[in-house]
Amino acid sequence: MTTTYRFEWSQLVSDGLVDRLAAITGEAAADRDEVRGLLARVFEGVGGAPVANSDWDADHRSRVGDLLFGEAVRAVLKHRFGFQGPKPGVITQDVQGAVEAVGVDRIDVNRASRARLEALPVIGPVLASRIEEERRRNGYFYSMSDLVTRVKGLGEENAERLTGVLDFTDQGGTAARAVTGSLEDDVEALLSMVRHESGRDRLAAGLEEVVLYVAAHPHPYTRLEQKRDDLEPHDASDGGAATVRASRVQVLTDGSYYRHLIGLLEGVRERVDVCMFYIALPQPGHPTHELLDALARKADAGRKVRVLVDQDGKDDPYRSHLINAEAMAFLSSNGVEVKGDPTEKLLHSKFVVIDESVVVIGSHNWTAGSFFHYADVSVAISGAQACRLWRTRFDSLWSQAEAFRLAEPDAEPS
Repeated sequence: MTTTYRFEWSQLVSDGLVDRLAAITGEAAADRDEVRGLLARVFEGVGGAPVANSDWDADHRSRVGDLLFGEAVRAVLKHRFGFQGPKPGVITQDVQGAVEAVGVDRIDVNRASRARLEALPVIGPVLASRIEEERRRNGYFYSMSDLVTRVKGLGEENAERLTGVLDFTDQGGTAARAVTGSLEDDVEALLSMVRHESGRDRLAAGLEEVVLYVAAHPHPYTRLEQKRDDLEPHDASDGGAATVRASRVQVLTDGSYYRHLIGLLEGVRERVDVCMFYIALPQPGHPTHELLDALARKADAGRKVRVLVDQDGKDDPYRSHLINAEAMAFLSSNGVEVKGDPTEKLLHSKFVVIDESVVVIGSHNWTAGSFFHYADVSVAISGAQACRLWRTRFDSLWSQAEAFRLAEPDAEPS
């Protein structure tokens, strides 16, 4: 029988959230009890049925409260005041044969300073100067095609790369308004849109607007009195969805994966975790040796190095234990911690977590075929959030893994 826990929406209102909201307004809330009551009403409108799978601790209640309030504020901005959805910027560039997507802040081409325009990889000082001069001489740019037509030397190819980073003024000369995903910025935008009665607390007036909106437009699960499972505590090992911020994403196709990974392994400062389906080492000259040598050097230098691979049973078709045995023996003899997954499971993951700087994940095995012959694609994701998520995943797999059985016949080359 499944046990559920009923809670009150007021339990999700934390002192931290009330304090953050007061800080945004620049003044203490005149009536904290009123603010708390309004926040509970907001949560009731967007939170679904007030039940949970477990008795949430204070930290998780606070996180859920922040999440629900952010959802409600963004809904009011978008549907009540016509704000656009959040649009993080991204620009692509070619780096040593790898396509690299770099996260940048989106900018309004009509209002950005010359320095901000110049800092974009595609624009530079000459085009930044031309953009500034053209808009001052002939007015707003209304679209990317308008920008290309009016700015000499920009060109279609550069314009395509700038599509994910430039915003344009609408025909009325009004800058596009967009929610940001930042609670502070979005609440400030909300308060700027809400007229409040003379003498009424500014924050309470803004919250009243949110309460009115969610009462008229409740979340579908609230209307149906259903529980929102997405509010439950998330464990990266449970297969659920998670969203993280990344500062940079590089696409590594075919052989660029091998070259890029060698450089990353050489730069390990503290720790590296490798989770791989196949790691082949059929002869001394095999290309995987360079990767394994890098791991061995890091272990010898006192860095924490863990390698987890698939190991199937003798009658299983993938022969992963045979293929991985030589590499595991080499790593184990050089001070690297190695494990294999339980034989009744298939470990098909292929990812590497380096420090808290980068995760490399995709379809590449550590085999010559994957490096140089097959059409494989992986991505290198830079950012501490991504690393923490995938290290949690690795830790979960590692805790369920077994000692790798080293005394097995050699594998055929793969």
